[in-house]
Amino acid sequence: MSEPLASFITAHAKSSTHLPPACIQISPLDPTCILLGTYLLDDTATTLQTRKTGTIERWKYHENEKHLELLQTVPAPGAILDLKFSPHSPSTIAIATTLGCIHIYTLSADTLTVSPTPTQTLFVGTSDEDLILSLNFSPTNPTEIAFTTTAGQVGFVDITSAEEARRWDTHDLEAWTCEYTRDGHGLYSGGDDSVITFRDLRAGMESWRDRKTHGAGVTAVLCSPELEAKGEMVSGSYDEVVRVWDVRGVRRRVVDEVGVGGGAWRVGQMGVGMWVVSGMQAGPRVVRRGEEGGLEVVMEWEAMNLNYGCAWMEERPERVFWCSFYDKVVCVDDVKF
Repeated sequence: MSEPLASFITAHAKSSTHLPPACIQISPLDPTCILLGTYLLDDTATTLQTRKTGTIERWKYHENEKHLELLQTVPAPGAILDLKFSPHSPSTIAIATTLGCIHIYTLSADTLTVSPTPTQTLFVGTSDEDLILSLNFSPTNPTEIAFTTTAGQVGFVDITSAEEARRWDTHDLEAWTCEYTRDGHGLYSGGDDSVITFRDLRAGMESWRDRKTHGAGVTAVLCSPELEAKGEMVSGSYDEVVRVWDVRGVRRRVVDEVGVGGGAWRVGQMGVGMWVVSGMQAGPRVVRRGEEGGLEVVMEWEAMNLNYGCAWMEERPERVFWCSFYDKVVCVDDVKF
């Protein structure tokens, strides 16, 4: 990383977590309330339930003191691989766990405390050894959640219905990620088989599949309003490349790409023409698109022991919250371009 880039990162807070953090989210109720989903593997454990354990850690960022404070730790039924807030109900939280389940929790609007136990449990895996690797709330249907599994399945479930989840055998290996289109009518997925797919949910069929573009597993897909307005989406991969796709028409194609120096585990929107990338062993990255096209990495953090999560909020566009798995830390930084 060059010195000019380094000078534009202002570190505000860094704290140790109790367990390794696998994901991070900012509460839509309060931008100083941060939730971490954690994942601990114990190879000496004798039962499935104790081999992989996790928690929801609730942190508060104190702006004036530049300090992160751990306020609450909620034991989860299994280790947590993904955590999301509902875009329809800011007090609703969903977690994806290692025991084949999606669990629903609530965050109190008054006290910002997480419910001590799940308010709802949805078994969506093929077995309790089938890990739920990712989940996303539908942007248009408040009761629908899409998910992916280690068995390579992609599906969705209605959290108010007694019906079983709908699922499809989509990938030959782990299905790492899924992402709805903004109208809720389409669902992208990416897998360890280097395949990215698109399913038309209205027609009930897969309408596109690419297995040649990515040099390794597909770990991230992003469909933001800004991207969709241009007929585009973004993918990230273990091959350390972030790609922008033109998805208009039947033949989708890559129109921009850039190497980020580490596996692009997750990609999130960070203002107009910018994305924050969870760069795994390389640490967080910020990618910017020029006015005339072309991608460049404009911000690099130090190498970490698996950066699986970054979070950004529109209200404070210069601020990035992020976590490192094996280092067991959560950090708050400001960036300036």
